Amino acid sequence: MATKIYSDKIFVKNLLQMWFRIPSYQRAYVWGKDQVYELLDDLSFALNENPADEYFLGSIVLRKQTEKKLDYEEYEVLDGQQRLTTLLLLLAVIRDQSTEAEIIAACQGCICQEGNKILNTPGRFRLDSDRGSRVQQFFKDHVEKPGGTLDQQLKQKWDVEKEDKSARNMAMAVLQIQAYFGENPDLKLDALTAFLLNQVLLIYVATEDMSDAFRLFTILNDRGMPLRNSDILKAQNLGKVKEDKKAMYAKDWEEMESELGDDVDRFLAYVRTILVKDKARHNLITEYKTKVFAPNLIEEGQPFLDLLAEYFSHYQFLLINKHGGTPERRQARQSNCPHARGAAWYRLGSAAAGLLS
Repeated sequence: MATKIYSDKIFVKNLLQMWFRIPSYQRAYVWGKDQVYELLDDLSFALNENPADEYFLGSIVLRKQTEKKLDYEEYEVLDGQQRLTTLLLLLAVIRDQSTEAEIIAACQGCICQEGNKILNTPGRFRLDSDRGSRVQQFFKDHVEKPGGTLDQQLKQKWDVEKEDKSARNMAMAVLQIQAYFGENPDLKLDALTAFLLNQVLLIYVATEDMSDAFRLFTILNDRGMPLRNSDILKAQNLGKVKEDKKAMYAKDWEEMESELGDDVDRFLAYVRTILVKDKARHNLITEYKTKVFAPNLIEEGQPFLDLLAEYFSHYQFLLINKHGGTPERRQARQSNCPHARGAAWYRLGSAAAGLLS
């Protein structure tokens, strides 16, 4: 049976009545001052020039979560997490800087659902994350909590954050939003809030099928940090790992991504060739689905991730062996020797190509 795809325009005030999750395969929150200021400049310009007109903020691609039984609908964010997270940070800053009860209530209602024992309503933040406890802690302390963005120790607490750069970048974004307001004293918070919630809209596309969602994402995405084929393979395989080991394997994958950079898809293509011993005819996702997992050359989930870790260790050995030295020295050499990574790719590629000769 074909999966249904839902699409419509949605205003921010309606979008932020839904429930979202940042899956573990998503990349970190990376927006810096340039992106934050650009968003605020665009909103300010639209507010001043055409306050009665709708303002299009972009698209958001979602996958409706069906694996867990919940008493509410939750959506994984495939595209739009940078904008969505920044919107919540922006509303938290407005909430904490405003003295008007209506603005405070409107912002807080978009940020989280307030608990009510009489109505048997649980308190619930709009955006959960599978990217680690530090992100969740930041949300709890500084976004969900009224007054949280006013913490005088915000920079000291998070600027030195090592465990999760998402949390650090979100803290910096809060400070950048505050700085922007300070630099633009004529920007009225009540007018900005009303415009943001009632006139700013996005196009949302949602489906229950991961492949459909990814395909829609690749068609619609024209800004931000696009997902790669490897991100979908990561999602599919991490989804089959037991919960108590999922965080460990997600961290292993991120370390591999950090080392390989934009070459992750290339690395996975070589591994696929080594397994299949034939040239690829389709895109990477289809190749793994039909040529690797379907004939059970390797089982999805932990076995596949373990195999990747093994081949990644070979890649690292090739890089070290080519230029000598310890792992600590290797990192320093990579930054100074642009040919080191290419040499390792040549060797690994030659190993894969040798299977086809």
